[in-house]
Amino acid sequence: MKKLYALFLLMFSVFVFSQSCGINSYGFVKWTSNKTYTASIIVKNDYKTTVRVKYDDIMVQYEADYDVQHLDDVILKIEGTGTPVFLKGKSSYNPDTFIFRISQEGNIISGTTYDSSQVRNKLEILDSDNLDNNLALLEQFYTEKDADYPEIVKSLLYFDYTNKKKKK
Repeated sequence: MKKLYALFLLMFSVFVFSQSCGINSYGFVKWTSNKTYTASIIVKNDYKTTVRVKYDDIMVQYEADYDVQHLDDVILKIEGTGTPVFLKGKSSYNPDTFIFRISQEGNIISGTTYDSSQVRNKLEILDSDNLDNNLALLEQFYTEKDADYPEIVKSLLYFDYTNKKKKK
């Protein structure tokens, strides 16, 4: 229960981390369709969302819109709107839309993804409240050469620090 709540804060927090950090939230997910896909979702303070998806030997990046609806549960929708840019390999790719259903207490109830085919696939959340695990996930998608890398690492460190303070 605590892990899911921490995950909610980690990936979908409403508060903005420190002003010196440009990343609002982030998350890592996995799903299987005709292939196994993993994705990194980065939401900046201005709610500009960047998604990187890996499958086979291919990595694609696209921009996405971020929307939150408060119903009986919280519905978070991250809709792929940008044109995919292939960072590694070449193929065809339709941007995905991610939908997360989150309880009012902050627990992730379910997550799904779909692309233009409209076939929904269940998401596996890969985040953890362990800094080393999150850094290892990050390094599957980003390197020190990426312009956003320092900001993302700073947000991981900041969340780890604030999470440890809350546990004391």
